[in-house]
Amino acid sequence: IMYCKADNNLTELHLFNEKSFVLSSDTLKKVEEELPSDQFYRIHRSHCVNRDYIKSINRNTGLAVEMKNGTKLEIAKDKKEDFYRWLGI
Repeated sequence: IMYCKADNNLTELHLFNEKSFVLSSDTLKKVEEELPSDQFYRIHRSHCVNRDYIKSINRNTGLAVEMKNGTKLEIAKDKKEDFYRWLGI
């Protein structure tokens, strides 16, 4: 799993190099609880990312990550500092 995206009360599980995704009937919160916290971080109310697939962080604003497949995901302002600590930067 590269990242998870909330879709109402469902969760899209996006896989690396896949054009499609797996849809889970669980909420993002429930999916997040099942994932290892040292590997996945919830950067926004709608997104949870896998640290192994983060390509870069927008250094201008620091409020977006680019995943290795080119997808850009927003980082919530209130999550930024904790996210950076989690990454060790």
